[in-house]
Amino acid sequence: MYYFLNRLYGQTLSCQLPGRAPFTGGNVTIFKGNRFWHIDVTDQIEVGNRILEVLNQPIASNFFANKIAANTHATQFGIDPLQYRPSSQNTVTNTTDSLIQYIDTVKIRILTPTYLSESKVDSLVTVKINLKDTITYRRTLLLFQGEQYSTTSKEDTLTFNLKINPSVLDTQTVMVAAIYDSLGFTIYHYGLTKIIVKPDSLCQQLIVSPATKLLNPGETYIPSINGIHPTYITSIGLNDPAISFSIADTNVIRYDNLQTRFIAKDTGYTFIEFSYRGKKDTLFVYITIPSNEAAVVKECPGQTIKYVADSIQDASYQWQVDMGNGFIDLSNSSSINGINTDTLILINIPTSNRGNKYRCVTTNGPVTTYTDTKILLFGITWLGGANNDWNNPANWQCNILPDENVDVIIPTGKQHYPTISSNTKVHSVVTKPGASVHINAGIILEIKGK
Repeated sequence: MYYFLNRLYGQTLSCQLPGRAPFTGGNVTIFKGNRFWHIDVTDQIEVGNRILEVLNQPIASNFFANKIAANTHATQFGIDPLQYRPSSQNTVTNTTDSLIQYIDTVKIRILTPTYLSESKVDSLVTVKINLKDTITYRRTLLLFQGEQYSTTSKEDTLTFNLKINPSVLDTQTVMVAAIYDSLGFTIYHYGLTKIIVKPDSLCQQLIVSPATKLLNPGETYIPSINGIHPTYITSIGLNDPAISFSIADTNVIRYDNLQTRFIAKDTGYTFIEFSYRGKKDTLFVYITIPSNEAAVVKECPGQTIKYVADSIQDASYQWQVDMGNGFIDLSNSSSINGINTDTLILINIPTSNRGNKYRCVTTNGPVTTYTDTKILLFGITWLGGANNDWNNPANWQCNILPDENVDVIIPTGKQHYPTISSNTKVHSVVTKPGASVHINAGIILEIKGK
């Protein structure tokens, strides 16, 4: 009798019989130690009457003959062979075909929850599904927060009670699929809706981990962000509308809004302050040079720069550049030459290209190798041979003035040290022991980098 009830109404009805243990012959979903059953029938008295009617009928009566087709598979009692065939097997033509799938609101429709309705974490959400047609219907699947639920009940309205995972907030998708058999084809009719999961209590603490992160130039990173609540911990994504953050120095790291991640840009360090529902935490970021990259060389602005790869007989060369979004092949231009040789030549390249990374792809038969990455940085040293005027090119190495993309070094032992008499921008200034920089009153020296 247990098996019959499972076949007629779905495996969950047996748990409603007084004094009986829940049915354990099928697959069930266990979430935090609780079992969830399809129990919509508890609200329908007529279903209960039908169960009582079945229980009071003799097994040899016409009642069963009218309800259940005669079994023609003596070794497969109670098993419908169509239900257990490979889902892509067409039993009419005896061929293998692709599954037929529809996004559909005719065969199946989600009644509740409504689209973008709000639910609290660690609570139950009731999903009601309307089946418009139960002819050739096999079963219904429901997917929510990585869990799968199913039923073979043919009631017009199916109900699932789902517990919301407290570790996930923001928008969550509920997907249902009604599975039908049509002339030997398995057909899936899909319905979708979304709910907004809200915390049921105030966030007590925001934790960004790790608190300190070392990154290589160009490396991407997504921090782990958690909200601490009185009875649970939530995982917070960067796309959560309640999370906000500010980067202290966008010359060191930037945020990719399209792919919701951070991208390291240059050497140095900075910090990112996160805020969530009134709570804050800070992530400190340090950018380092990987060990497989050449030692840092800072070039004079306006000069010809050469990067050289190993010369290999019969090899082909392709120089590439990474401007912050990954390496791409270079093309020759008025300022770039030698892209298909062992020597790349950059001619009077603007300082706005600071931070670009260059490498050569060398192909020799089936073997492809990459050179060490060269990072384009600009730097000049104060000479002070003419006077103390910062704006006099004769006082600078390479006879050129620094700008906001150039690192400046003021060494010791110079006859003159610079005086800044107009607003000035540089990428960084390093003053050696005994050296000095004088800034006139009312003048601003802006440091754009680290």
